Amino acid sequence: MHFQSLSSYKNFQSSVQTRSRFILDDESNYFLKAIEDTCKKRIKTILTSEYLWRAQLGCDYIPLDQEGTIVAELPTPFEPKRMKPLNDRASEGRANPKGIPYLYVATDKETAMSEVRPSLEAILSIGRFKPTKELSIIDFSIPFQGPRKLFF
Repeated sequence: MHFQSLSSYKNFQSSVQTRSRFILDDESNYFLKAIEDTCKKRIKTILTSEYLWRAQLGCDYIPLDQEGTIVAELPTPFEPKRMKPLNDRASEGRANPKGIPYLYVATDKETAMSEVRPSLEAILSIGRFKPTKELSIIDFSIPFQGPRKLFF
């Protein structure tokens, strides 16, 4: 089984976000079946020696004290506990519905920073996470070579 078009994901996303999240149409079911059929070729293991990265817009501030007077506040990264998803601030994301926090991570910090779509002057906090056990993931960045070949 293969994906019907280059727009398959976009069509699926639109369907579950705007029409029906739990009762899927034929095209959405076909898309999920294609995902299932191609997953085995996309499995990747993240070892406990590897790092995962998370970026968030924003930072904390620490006071700059000169002779007992606070003269400024300096930006500093969020504390480690703040780099975890917050239950009371879980907005709707690509994978998670509103109110259910998901931990979005990347295998490199550049991707993690890009994913939060910062403006040029934005301040980011970046966290580095180390898995406590090996993780088996499905890597959708690995191209799947189905029966179609694309030429540009």
